[in-house]
Amino acid sequence: MPRRRLLAFGLVALIVIAAVAYFLSGKREPTPATVPPQPAYSFIWVGDTGGAQFSDQQFQALASDYSYVVIEKFHAGADIANQDAAARRIKAMNPKVKVLAYYSASYWFDRYPYEGWDADRFGLEDRSGNVMRFRENKRDGGLADFVDLSNPDYRAFALRLIEQRVTDGPFDGVAFDAAHPIAADLPLADDRSQTWGDILTPQKIAAYNAGLQQLLDGAKQELGPGKLVLYNGIAQDATILRDRNLTLMDITDGAANERFCVGLDGKFNDIRSDIDLMQQLTGEHKLVFEKTNSSTSGSARAKLGRFCYGSFLLGAGKGSSFFKFGENYKDAEVESNPFETSLAVRDPVGPPVFDGDVGHRLFSNGEVFSNLGDRPAQLTIDQPLRKVSPDGSSEGLTPGQRVELAGHDALVLLAGNL
Repeated sequence: MPRRRLLAFGLVALIVIAAVAYFLSGKREPTPATVPPQPAYSFIWVGDTGGAQFSDQQFQALASDYSYVVIEKFHAGADIANQDAAARRIKAMNPKVKVLAYYSASYWFDRYPYEGWDADRFGLEDRSGNVMRFRENKRDGGLADFVDLSNPDYRAFALRLIEQRVTDGPFDGVAFDAAHPIAADLPLADDRSQTWGDILTPQKIAAYNAGLQQLLDGAKQELGPGKLVLYNGIAQDATILRDRNLTLMDITDGAANERFCVGLDGKFNDIRSDIDLMQQLTGEHKLVFEKTNSSTSGSARAKLGRFCYGSFLLGAGKGSSFFKFGENYKDAEVESNPFETSLAVRDPVGPPVFDGDVGHRLFSNGEVFSNLGDRPAQLTIDQPLRKVSPDGSSEGLTPGQRVELAGHDALVLLAGNL
């Protein structure tokens, strides 16, 4: 055999031997690019704000990586036909995914594609008789009119639109955004210098709140069995909405919390209360969608995503609790998830157990630890576990081994030896 062919054969043999040794070592997992989030615990509220439809790759991810998909109001340039087409395509790719249409409980957006809006008939008027405008970030002109939920004609108009939208999509139900009751001492969403008591009479405030409940209850009745009615959302601060806006849970199928783990100020919220709430809602057969929004980057973002997801798993109920980590609701969110969401810990085995600030929970294929405190904590491993890193490497942990867990950090570990 010529020398050149011998060298080539030897090189190929070395490559094959190295590859076999690498994979047989058992110390590698699929890399993050090849392991999507576990759909059993994943949802997404998303839309493309650039006027385009989702890409083929994004459609594939939406159909395979998430159990629930809410298509955002301005997706595909706020074009109803394209939004309906997106719903149909996702359902065709995976009929098990629940796809929901968007509808704002509080605002009628200028860019809404629907017909029939009449601000003089349906708009919420202040004490001076002027229709109130929602001015996010105090932009001139505003983005939307406030709707008058106390008006039965408006509620009938809204329910006709929702029923038609869900049917035409077809969608699996509707997700109400901005479903927030108001109170005389609460500030306006777009102007914290004013309270609702400055703008509306006590009688109007009471009628508005009753109308909010009637709208959501009406949607549940109008859409009928098998269709979902969700709302956003659960208030993070009980001092703002004293029952955390959970009263609406009695007449709907579930709710979103878009301040899970951290608030807009970057400070950690009362995560323990959300863990307890997830456990409660699982027992009540309600859905809860925990969204963490953060603009952090690099290693700080990786740690925050790991911590928030690990904390979520402490309270998550099978088929009841769903998680998303991101920055906003744009289409880049489709393929942006913490690495740990890809780890198949599977079903929870019993409730979480806390030792001080550290929560621990067993799963059928792993364990989760989350340190809700500021200080590092020492953990003791009690069964063979694997700590998988984003680069694909695995570290074996053995019974009796001591492991340090930093403050506001989590470990999502898989069962078994290397």
